[in-house]
Amino acid sequence: MTSTALLVLALALPAPAAAAAAVDKARLAEHIHKAFSTPATMKIAIGDFSPSPVAGWLMATAEVADGERRSAQPLLLSEDGRWYFLGALVELKDSEVPGMRSFPDEPGLPPVQVFGTGRHAVLGFPKDFSADPDAANLAKIGLGRASLTGPADAAVTVVEYSDLQCPHCKKSHDILAAELPKLGVKVRRAFKHYPLPLHDWAYDAAVAAACAARAAPAAGDALRERFFAEQESITAKTVRAKALEFAKAAKLPADAFQRCYDDKQTKDLIEGDREEADSLGIAGTPTIFINGRRVRGYQWPDVKAVLDEMAGAKKP
Repeated sequence: MTSTALLVLALALPAPAAAAAAVDKARLAEHIHKAFSTPATMKIAIGDFSPSPVAGWLMATAEVADGERRSAQPLLLSEDGRWYFLGALVELKDSEVPGMRSFPDEPGLPPVQVFGTGRHAVLGFPKDFSADPDAANLAKIGLGRASLTGPADAAVTVVEYSDLQCPHCKKSHDILAAELPKLGVKVRRAFKHYPLPLHDWAYDAAVAAACAARAAPAAGDALRERFFAEQESITAKTVRAKALEFAKAAKLPADAFQRCYDDKQTKDLIEGDREEADSLGIAGTPTIFINGRRVRGYQWPDVKAVLDEMAGAKKP
């Protein structure tokens, strides 16, 4: 099951108008099990219904559990009890293109752009032919609160959107660390947090690294390096202990760091990075921008090709 698609399925309930309290949740859960052919081991529990923003429809959450794996799916049910949607309710908003409306799906995925007639739509991010793409990207990238290394007057700025639990992000981070110092030009490097929902400790690690960076930029660098280095041994249950261990090794004040971590005092920074990444159309990690130009991959030949173009460096 996925929340990215709106799936319509018939459901016959005896009452002509099913009020929220009268919904047969057990029967609805069984219907979902049959309709989606979910494993017998998967348990589905329907939460309490309440009025939705759409007249004539109720909304709730279907909690799904299969062993240690758990997820929550948004659920809409017509008040007459006949139809339900297992998927997110979205609201149309003004598109960047005059005369169009749009709605997002999941963060990072292309939105649906609806033409004014309501009869046609296109899936994708609108591009402004009148604006330079690199400049448009740069206008969306803020460096004020990013973790920065390298001189401020560098000819090239490399921005990486990364997830501390992502193995490919570790490889990308290591490649940049090894290769960028070898270039014959000044390079400034910025790290942005984009923890993916599928990773169970990435968000907490991002909060920890941001807490460390807030106390001392070098400490933030140190925590990111430690999380990457010990990626394979960290779990959702051990990430807090690891964060405190890494902070101690970086000589950060223990009480202040622990408060910052436990209270998620850097959450606004993480959410800001994620919103910025979403505005750039980022769907996964790692994603690298060089002077506003998006790199097609993270392997060094891909990165070096853009660096050569941006910096005018001679190819070896």
